[in-house]
Amino acid sequence: PPSPPLSLPPPPLPLLPPPSPLLPSPPPPTTTLPPPSTLCDELMSGNGADYRGCQRVTRGGITCQAWSSQSPHSHSRTPANYPSSGLTANFCRNPDGEPSIWCYTTDSTERWDWCDPIGATPNPPLPPLPSLPPPLPPLSPLPPLFPPPQPASPPPPLPPLSPGFVAAASEAKLRNLIEEATVTAADVSIYLPPSAKFKLGSQIRCGSNIKVTVASSGEGATLDGKGETRLFYLSGGCSLTLRGLTLVNGRAE
Repeated sequence: PPSPPLSLPPPPLPLLPPPSPLLPSPPPPTTTLPPPSTLCDELMSGNGADYRGCQRVTRGGITCQAWSSQSPHSHSRTPANYPSSGLTANFCRNPDGEPSIWCYTTDSTERWDWCDPIGATPNPPLPPLPSLPPPLPPLSPLPPLFPPPQPASPPPPLPPLSPGFVAAASEAKLRNLIEEATVTAADVSIYLPPSAKFKLGSQIRCGSNIKVTVASSGEGATLDGKGETRLFYLSGGCSLTLRGLTLVNGRAE
């Protein structure tokens, strides 16, 4: 019989290429700032918001800090925050509406300073202030608008009292005299100053068998009941005589 076919071994696997060496590490970032472009535009108008020149030294002679750097001074005027202000490298700019172009400085003791475009004449010093005029002489005191108040003249003396009369210059005195006469059961004659006006908050009571005389002179005093009282209330045989007085606003009942 025929012999069985011989079985061949499987072909060898292809060899893998040798592992590639590790990629080299990227070079460390350089802190060297690019040189000024040959297309620098040193023209500046107004406050320099449109200045795109290459000045990178302040008026004080200090090199500017790059806008993208936070050292030695941290800040928020970065190219990301002010994308349309041309904050390139460390060139002087005016991103925030200051009076002129400026930059942060690389001096840790000087945070920022003004700049001038390259080739521009530095701002001249301000002229000295003009001398002030001599001081004005002191003003004369103005006369008073109103004359000084004169001391109040004392009230005219009361006319001489008739014999037996007692003066009452107030409502309280009038009440006290009548109340004392009621208690002591003694007649009383009371004189009220002319032009006096007593406002009686309550009626004056006379409750004893006595004679009470209330008189005035000249224009005569006024007893005002304010519409709240009958002025006088008599009981116990009290007799009241009023002379030279004006009685107003007494309650009728």
